Amino acid sequence: MVATSAKPSGFWNRPATWKACLLVAGFLAYYLAVSQLIGFIFGDEIDDDDVLANATSMFFALVLPIGLGAIGLLAFSARVGWLRDLFGPS
Repeated sequence: MVATSAKPSGFWNRPATWKACLLVAGFLAYYLAVSQLIGFIFGDEIDDDDVLANATSMFFALVLPIGLGAIGLLAFSARVGWLRDLFGPS
């Protein structure tokens, strides 16, 4: 009889260093693409000399890219089924 685990045995559930590097590289590419897109769309709102000059500049240059990056990480975690493990009771 073969022992089976209750957890799914998907690609991301088998640990390896190269998978961690792939995840980091993929997130960095996503984050930079989102930041470039925000800069392209809302570039007039961002003060290039002083990003902290006003609230609009801070929002579009700092808050929005970080927020969309967090949403991307949550979407990835939900897709691979890690949300319960990440945010459940410890």
